[in-house]
Amino acid sequence: MKIKTKSILIWTGATFLGALAPIFVLSATLDFMVALPEMSVSSFLIRFVFYSGVVLPFTLLAAIVLGVPAARFCLAKRWTHWIAAVIGGALIGAVAAFPTVWFYAGMFGLEAWHSYAMFSAAIVGFGVLGALVFWGTLKLLGEFEPDRSNIVFAPGQNP
Repeated sequence: MKIKTKSILIWTGATFLGALAPIFVLSATLDFMVALPEMSVSSFLIRFVFYSGVVLPFTLLAAIVLGVPAARFCLAKRWTHWIAAVIGGALIGAVAAFPTVWFYAGMFGLEAWHSYAMFSAAIVGFGVLGALVFWGTLKLLGEFEPDRSNIVFAPGQNP
């Protein structure tokens, strides 16, 4: 199977957008989570740049190490529906949240289990969001369509 340069660029862009989507939402909604009076464009941009530097390496790592192989597996099985992306994103988010929760629970104990549960749910939600953005980018750019470039049509058949 020959991989085309166009497909490599599409998958790279989709991976990057899928990793960047949770950072965008986190930057936009942080004011609502901590009950600050209002959000301005400059405060959003400052948070976005900060989270891009701090969180983006982790989201890219999860997207590349876990997301791309899972997506290639689903594509090989022809599981290209958005529900497969939601399930995969939730599983990837759960796998990504486990080491952090395990680390903090070991340091601080399980007294604040509800905080760990809320944090894990947020990470799972970010995994689902990233997977949907990844899936939507691939779907929009036609990566789920079968390759018809090698088909030879008989005389009189329409391509």
